Amino acid sequence: MQWDGLTEKTCCVCERLLPIDAFSNTARGPASCCKECNRQKQAERRGNFGPDEWARHHDIAVRNRAERMVRDAKRFLCSVMLEAAKSRAKRFQVPFALTLDDLLPLAVDNRPALEIRLIYEGRTTPDGSQPRVVAGSPSVDRIIPQLAYVRGNVVTISRRANRIKGPLEPQQLRKLADWRRAAQPTDQIER
Repeated sequence: MQWDGLTEKTCCVCERLLPIDAFSNTARGPASCCKECNRQKQAERRGNFGPDEWARHHDIAVRNRAERMVRDAKRFLCSVMLEAAKSRAKRFQVPFALTLDDLLPLAVDNRPALEIRLIYEGRTTPDGSQPRVVAGSPSVDRIIPQLAYVRGNVVTISRRANRIKGPLEPQQLRKLADWRRAAQPTDQIER
């Protein structure tokens, strides 16, 4: 199997160079850790639970999460965004000093970026345990990407705006917008 020409990949856990078949497929490509390391991580998370006990525990956790999401969607999504930002901070080795109380005031319905209304409720994955990510899903963004995740350096914007912006600086975004505005179709376009 290949993924965009990739036949081997290094596992982020055991740091071995393995064939691409040793990794699970995800929507974004091969997983970051190999199947073997993933099994070990799952076993550690399960602790002393047997397979049946783990299934029962998992079902209860999913149900509780779904109930929390319905009860207070905005608070729940802020906690999900907080955990995601914390994970990114750890992955990119960026300092992290945010709390749920820092994010809640930022959780407003409208943001000027792309004029997309932020959606905090009503959409979940089929099992009801996770918020479904759509263009209007709220996302935490660092104003100055080189600085930490701290109060005053973060805003909530739509996921779509955050994905488009990426790590670009304001002047790079302006250049990109100017280029896009100036780009005109040529006569050579096949229709």
